[in-house]
Amino acid sequence: MQATTEQEVDGNPEPPAADHDAATVGADGTPGSAGRRAAVRGMLIGGLAVAASACRPNGTPTRGAARTLPPPAAPVPPTSPTQPTTTLAPTTTTPVATTTTSTTTSTTTSTTLPPSTTVPPVNPPAPPTTLTATHTARRLTFGPTPEVLTRIQQLGPVGWIDEQLALPASADADLDAQIRTSFPRTFNDAVQNFTLGEAWEIASELPAATTVRAVCARRQLFELTVGFLWDHFSVDVQNDRAQASCGVYDQMLRAGAFGRFRDLLLEVARSAAMMNYLNQATSRADGTNVPIENFARELMELHTVGVDGGYDEDDVKAVAYLLSGWTRQLVDWQPIGPFTFNPAVHRLGPFQDPTHSVLGWSRGSLTGEAAGVSFITHLASHPTTAQRLAHELAIRFIGDHVQRNDAVVTTAAQAYLSADTSIRALLRSLLTSNEFAASANGRIRRPIELWASMVRATAGTGWNGAQMRESRWGLVGATSSLNQVPHWWPDPDGYPDRDANWVGVGAMIGRWNMATWVVRGMTGVFSINWTTVRNWTTGTTIGEWFAAACQRTGVVVPTAARDRMLGELYRTAASPLTLNGNQWAMENLLIQILQAPDYQTR
Repeated sequence: MQATTEQEVDGNPEPPAADHDAATVGADGTPGSAGRRAAVRGMLIGGLAVAASACRPNGTPTRGAARTLPPPAAPVPPTSPTQPTTTLAPTTTTPVATTTTSTTTSTTTSTTLPPSTTVPPVNPPAPPTTLTATHTARRLTFGPTPEVLTRIQQLGPVGWIDEQLALPASADADLDAQIRTSFPRTFNDAVQNFTLGEAWEIASELPAATTVRAVCARRQLFELTVGFLWDHFSVDVQNDRAQASCGVYDQMLRAGAFGRFRDLLLEVARSAAMMNYLNQATSRADGTNVPIENFARELMELHTVGVDGGYDEDDVKAVAYLLSGWTRQLVDWQPIGPFTFNPAVHRLGPFQDPTHSVLGWSRGSLTGEAAGVSFITHLASHPTTAQRLAHELAIRFIGDHVQRNDAVVTTAAQAYLSADTSIRALLRSLLTSNEFAASANGRIRRPIELWASMVRATAGTGWNGAQMRESRWGLVGATSSLNQVPHWWPDPDGYPDRDANWVGVGAMIGRWNMATWVVRGMTGVFSINWTTVRNWTTGTTIGEWFAAACQRTGVVVPTAARDRMLGELYRTAASPLTLNGNQWAMENLLIQILQAPDYQTR
């Protein structure tokens, strides 16, 4: 192993003890939805004691040791390019301001990954449960709207899920056209972005585009799935080597989100963003050079079978040799051109023996690029990959109480394998399960989900295209205080997906502040029409409007609490809605509704 080119850390850090561990649990010992709500309610109450002394929100998610990527090696000139090389004039890029992240590099001394020391419980299949329109809308969109709820009621929850899985890209053609105009770098490859100039601007354009799509897209389940894939195949858009290629990387993930995982995995392996982020584009095995192990490691540890998937350090080294020669054509001495296989810097290493096996695969008579493609395809279809991918998606869409060998996970993994690694088939199995139906309000809204849901509830899903580009840094700032700016996670393991990572005293203060910012400070691409908000009810009293606002947001407020809230505004439930200052009253009430414990879950 080369110490200067390979740093290993645990890609699956154990999350801190979740706050719901001491809350209400189900019969099988796992936290129920009531337990999760109680946990958040307790956090809110506890946070009040320190809110007055808090200087700023601190929502940094807790995680394990950070991954530190190595410095780039010298570019590898291709000897037999498959396509002609394009040359650009030298370009000077401007650095992008980044958030400070503490990183620790851990060096391993063992050549074998340690076996798992604990065996999690296996939860039996959930009993039959009715899937409701409200739960479907809260969990499978970035926030319910009256239009979404009406559509779900028309089709039925399963019918709506099937419609979402089948909607073509043309359903969001108008939104895509606006994003292409406002954020052109999000559709470009690196060469096009350097030609356009100021390629670093993609660090604001891509998060802004993702945030706009979360609010406005009709294909809500699709956008949630793309978000999952960005965490699964994480690339930091602020990384100097990768950022110019992140636009076309995003388009690649979007094109494959509902397709076959094996096709998408191969596209990721060949992508300029991933190859430069993990230094694969500069890996070489010629002469005395030892190939860089970063991508070989993450391919197995993060993208497929997992850290406990049955491989060891020697296997990582062997796969690094197998993938040596996978690179990008040079453009202006940067490996950002088309993918190419360079045999001059490729060596088979241990796979020189055609019977050498890693995870049940041996190359036989295959050599060169074909051998690497065969191995990657094998990984995508590996039963351990199927189980792990199904588990990760179950955590995202059902809850982090789901264990890897639960029946719902195993059933979804079988659907994935039976459908030739279809992501769509895997999702449908999970989302039509009894476990999903029973998981209402069982997940904490992550920051991007929380912000988008607030905007969808208050401002709707329309957008101001003329203000979109000028609003890009405001869109980045929408979730920056809670540390979930899309595509800004600095490590290859993606944003954490455990509820405990997103709640805490500082985080809850930030979540409360977010409600205030949305209701009082939102301008630009989204804005609140207070005449429309007033018309949420056909009634004439502030009490009737309050009831309509609670119904719209899915928040339950006891009568006594409602009366206290109204009393602080010098009103009663019978006060006329047209009373002078009704917008001021609606603002204050709406902020408190969005801060409620019920609104923090989905």
